[in-house]
Amino acid sequence: MTRTQINEALEQLGTRPTKSLGQNFLHDQNLAAWIVDQLEIGPGDHVVEIGPGLGALSEHVVARAGASTLIEKDGRLVGYLRDRFAANPSVEIHHLDALEYDPRELFRKGPAKLLGNLPYYVTSPIMFHFAAEPSPVSRMVLTMQKEVAERLSASPRTKAYGGLTLVIGRAGG
Repeated sequence: MTRTQINEALEQLGTRPTKSLGQNFLHDQNLAAWIVDQLEIGPGDHVVEIGPGLGALSEHVVARAGASTLIEKDGRLVGYLRDRFAANPSVEIHHLDALEYDPRELFRKGPAKLLGNLPYYVTSPIMFHFAAEPSPVSRMVLTMQKEVAERLSASPRTKAYGGLTLVIGRAGG
C-alpha cells in the first residue's frame, strides 16, 4: 500500500495508528515484497501473519501461499481486512491477541510459517508462544526493534545474552 492508500483507508475507518498497540503501517512495496520473500513461501504453505494492520504484507502472502491466517488485535481493522480479502476463501481472519491464538491449531493446516512486524513490548512473548515445542512453525520472519535483534544474536557472557537468546536465537545454530 502507498502512503496515500494508507491515509485514505485510515480516514475511511475514522481512525489513526494506536501507540499502545505499537502500530505503524508499511508503505514501501519493495520492502514488503522483500520481507515476504524471506519466508520462502511454497504453494502448500500456510502463513500466519500477526498484526496485518491494513494488509501491506498480507497482499503479497495471499498471492503466494496455499492458505493464510491473519491475526489482528485491533477491531477497527478487522472489518477492513475481511472486506479486502473477502474474495479469497483461503484467507482466515481472527480478531484476537496473537498470544490467545493456539499455535497447535496449525498442525492440521500443513506446513506453517509465521510473519509479523512486532512492537517491542510483545516480541519476546510472541516468539516464545509460537516457538514452544512442539511447534508447527517451520520458519519465522519477524521485523522487530534493534534491541530485540541484538538479544537474539548475543554471544555468551555479554549483557544482551539471556533466555531469549537461548530459546530462540541459538535454536537455528
